Amino acid sequence: MSAPPIRNGELSGETGDTFLIEHGMSLKRFYSGKPFFKMITDVKWWRTVVVDPSSNFYYIWLIIMSFAVMYNLIMVIARSVFSQLQTSCRPIWLTIDYVSDTLYLVDIFIQTRKVTLENGQFVIDTKKLMNTYLKTFDFFLDVVSILPTDAIYLLTSIDFTIVRTNRILRVQRISTFFDKTDSRSNSPYAFRATQLIMYILLSLHWNACFYYQVSEWIGFCSDNFVMVNSSCEKENLGVTGSDSLLFAYVFSFYWSLLTITAMGDVSHPKTVPEFGFVVMEYLVGILIFATIIGNVSDIITSMNSEKATLEEKIDGVKQYMVLRNVSKELEKRVTKWFEYLWIDRQTVDEHEVLSSLSLRLKTEIASQVHLDILRRVTLFKECEAGLLMELVMKLKLAVFSPGDYVCRKGDIGKELYIIKRGKLDVVADDGNMVFASLGEGIVFGEISILNIAGNKNGNKRTANIRSVGYADLYVLSKEDLWDTLKEYPEAKSKLIEKGRQMLRKDNMLDEDLSKEQELLDMTTEQKLERMDQVLDDTIEQINKLTIEFDKIQRRMKKKLTRAEKKLELLILKKMSKDKE
Repeated sequence: MSAPPIRNGELSGETGDTFLIEHGMSLKRFYSGKPFFKMITDVKWWRTVVVDPSSNFYYIWLIIMSFAVMYNLIMVIARSVFSQLQTSCRPIWLTIDYVSDTLYLVDIFIQTRKVTLENGQFVIDTKKLMNTYLKTFDFFLDVVSILPTDAIYLLTSIDFTIVRTNRILRVQRISTFFDKTDSRSNSPYAFRATQLIMYILLSLHWNACFYYQVSEWIGFCSDNFVMVNSSCEKENLGVTGSDSLLFAYVFSFYWSLLTITAMGDVSHPKTVPEFGFVVMEYLVGILIFATIIGNVSDIITSMNSEKATLEEKIDGVKQYMVLRNVSKELEKRVTKWFEYLWIDRQTVDEHEVLSSLSLRLKTEIASQVHLDILRRVTLFKECEAGLLMELVMKLKLAVFSPGDYVCRKGDIGKELYIIKRGKLDVVADDGNMVFASLGEGIVFGEISILNIAGNKNGNKRTANIRSVGYADLYVLSKEDLWDTLKEYPEAKSKLIEKGRQMLRKDNMLDEDLSKEQELLDMTTEQKLERMDQVLDDTIEQINKLTIEFDKIQRRMKKKLTRAEKKLELLILKKMSKDKE
């Protein structure tokens, strides 16, 4: 959706004034009709605010909300179970509680103004956005999560914090934050591993709190299964009880870890409630353990998928070389080439990675990555942007091993090369003498791919170019260039003419052959156009000659007239003298 026109510093259109809180989207709206501080105190202004869910603002808001929800996820259960934790810092907890409640309320407002898509268009009508949000299940959870259950304090005690359990229903904000962070992160696998560890710790925390609460209900020190304190001792573990909050939590967390992972020996239950609790613990532990194994397996598989694909290719090539009795030296070079690809991360196929993107996005990415590289080519410096954008999509990366010949003297030129990284040598036919070295950014082979008629080299390579070490080169093939130039006939003519100029400069162009070939390459339409042009030029020359002839004829008449008059005068004078 395009933004409405701006008149006199304000947005105009059917939607009225709109302020979109966003960063980095193509949909961008600014409100400059009033000073900012006047805007934020204007009720009408707030009625028009909408929020872009892909913006930095919304992402930062999700971070804030994630801290608020995580606080409730951790502390609501902990303060309900560990009474010392609640009573020792009661004013602090109450302050944080109501700050998080305020954030919850603001979050509901932001959700009502979150821009959505409808039929591919951005919906920014605030009433429509609110109605859409009110119909979602998220709205129901958001409302339940902020219900004033704290009022139960009046009937019980201010330390009865279990009534705030409904606050954890806003947990979907954490999930949304994780999804957006995963898509923004440059290290998604590391982030997913961190996310999994956080879920595990949170599960262990809740289980530790349940164990402590069950121990309190059954009675501390009633048997070896329950929590210990300073009045008893856990003989089978050799642990002396303590009344400190730290000891109580660490002991409960340790028991939770042993039970859920089934990695340690814990005291056997003695009573029916203890048996029931342990059965539930093991069932939950099996579910959590299976989830952990599955997620870890997925992360490791995803991390190693690229390497596994490369190893599969290496195995296939090795089997082929064995079947075809390839020499050990060549086999070793092939293996080292694959190793270089993996070490230098050159195994990524750009075209395959970007295949799921739209053509426009692929072109924009390719232009940011390759356009500056392509502009280094003298031949393309003055080309129109459209042609360059087409050509950047055709560039391919080629990797050459030490000692590989990129091209040999006399080969037919079919590619243009741009050195991305590495060093190449221009060597003699015997390969011993080095004439020159080529480094990063050097371009060669551009003339040969143009098929310029009259080229004395006949589009053949004029030098042997060899890779010194591993070299990464961008390659543009002749076929791809000519396929693209079909859509740009004017650019094609300019490129060929520029190529001719470069050949003339080096005295490598046969002018006669160039003109003959130019005529042969012309289509019937082009020949007719040229004949029309020649005819027009001939007519123009005839017209010029006619005009010039008329001018000369007039001048000659004037001269003859003057001569006749002079002759008459001379005759009259002579006749007068004869009479005398």
